[in-house]
Amino acid sequence: MRTILPLIFTIFLLVNFCISTPIRLLEGNDCSFNATDGKTYDLKSIGYLEYYYPSTSAVPNRVIGLNLCSALTGTQPCGGNPKAAYICQKDGPSNQLTIGQAANYPNEIQSDINGTLISLQYTGTLCGMSNMKTVVNLQCGSDDKIIFITQSVIKANTCSPSNIITIQSNIFCPSTPKGGLSGGDVFLIIFFCGFGAYFIFGIAIQCYRGKRGAEAVPNVEFWKSFGGLIKDGVGFIKSKIFKTAATSGYQAI
Repeated sequence: MRTILPLIFTIFLLVNFCISTPIRLLEGNDCSFNATDGKTYDLKSIGYLEYYYPSTSAVPNRVIGLNLCSALTGTQPCGGNPKAAYICQKDGPSNQLTIGQAANYPNEIQSDINGTLISLQYTGTLCGMSNMKTVVNLQCGSDDKIIFITQSVIKANTCSPSNIITIQSNIFCPSTPKGGLSGGDVFLIIFFCGFGAYFIFGIAIQCYRGKRGAEAVPNVEFWKSFGGLIKDGVGFIKSKIFKTAATSGYQAI
């Protein structure tokens, strides 16, 4: 019985791990990415987004235009630039900077601990001696929009070497279950129903045999020693961690 308990505990942990493992995005192409749960994240569905920078004396009319999967066109910021752009900083009709080039496809995709954040990295045009870098973070949200922008330099008609843009979209939110039971629900139902049936039928059989009170509990001696078994298990783990001798209520024969 002492070997069965650790086995049951290990199975429970494995089932819980399998059920709760966060989504990890894999490499994709054409702006679509496949996740380990079979879901496909198509960034083309987000489309064109604009962000009007809070008006200040430094940047009174700044607009950030962005399209993750195709070049900005027409009247969109940087839409008329000779070299196509995905992300553009516009301070006026004649002051537009490409901070994310269409020619440079996002070169990184990753997930956070909850599997809800994707980071895409873009390279912009030159800013001083090096190209601008723009990171676009995507996370769960009710609708598609740019919610926050951070720039290392905030000055009109001036490039910013480092830029971070945060976008929310509902395509990154967990799907709402349509009904039915999950794997975890099934496991818990089976576990508790089996555990309850064990006691109900066990007590019924013991009562039929004439046992009463605590003696009617099935395997009563085991349950009386259950606390001691847990104590021994904790002591064993502690001894392995701290390299000390384990203390136990048992003695070697």
